[in-house]
Amino acid sequence: VSADLRKICRGEPRDFRKFRKRVTNDFEETVFASRPAIRELKERLEGMGAVFASMSGSGSSVFGVFETLSAAQTARATLPKEYFAHIEDPE
Repeated sequence: VSADLRKICRGEPRDFRKFRKRVTNDFEETVFASRPAIRELKERLEGMGAVFASMSGSGSSVFGVFETLSAAQTARATLPKEYFAHIEDPE
């Protein structure tokens, strides 16, 4: 993990918006082309207020980072019931 990534994660205040510019998943475009539902989920998380959303690894999951616990809980409540959704509160 680069020092820049550690700085972003540990910085105060945490500015996850910087992730959009600095952290990418090279597999996304390839996976999105064959599995549009994965792209739609990422865009849905962003539309629900995630300051950063991404596909993990080769696409086994999609995650979003929200500024507040209540924003994450609201987003989770709107996802289809068949989706596994977990919230981790860093506090």
